[in-house]
Amino acid sequence: MRHVGSWALALMLVSAGSAQAADYYFGGIVGEDDPQVLLVDPATIQPSTSGNKTAEFYWIGRNDFWTDEFVEMDCTASRWRVLHAVDNNEGADGAKELQRDDQARDWDDLEAGSFGAHMRDMVCKYPAEKPTGDDVFPAANRHQAIQQASEALETILADQKNKK
Repeated sequence: MRHVGSWALALMLVSAGSAQAADYYFGGIVGEDDPQVLLVDPATIQPSTSGNKTAEFYWIGRNDFWTDEFVEMDCTASRWRVLHAVDNNEGADGAKELQRDDQARDWDDLEAGSFGAHMRDMVCKYPAEKPTGDDVFPAANRHQAIQQASEALETILADQKNKK
């Protein structure tokens, strides 16, 4: 997980918020070759029938491409799994579904201190503990949050390239 530029991302996203905004949680910037911003919509964090918690993750890449992952976190063991995923493109006309995978995946074990363990902790501790500061930003809706995160990622990557 890279938090490189997280303050810049948060600043850009907060500045575009509205009075009717909802909070989204910034999970981090992940990946070297094809970096993505991870956002979590806390409104989607729910207890599951098995006693675990489910949540919706938005993996946002360049050019408004994003993947919706519906995940289940085992709050009693260090593991998680993807229940289903949808690849999308978020254009001016809204989301266009590109590919869908409704096959629940096997459980993946999480190493202590890993990005997955960080996300598991965020989901499992919610709502008793919530992210604060630069890890929270408002957006009017999911469409706006995804577009802003994609634009912010482009800006962060351009800044990093210019510094080299």
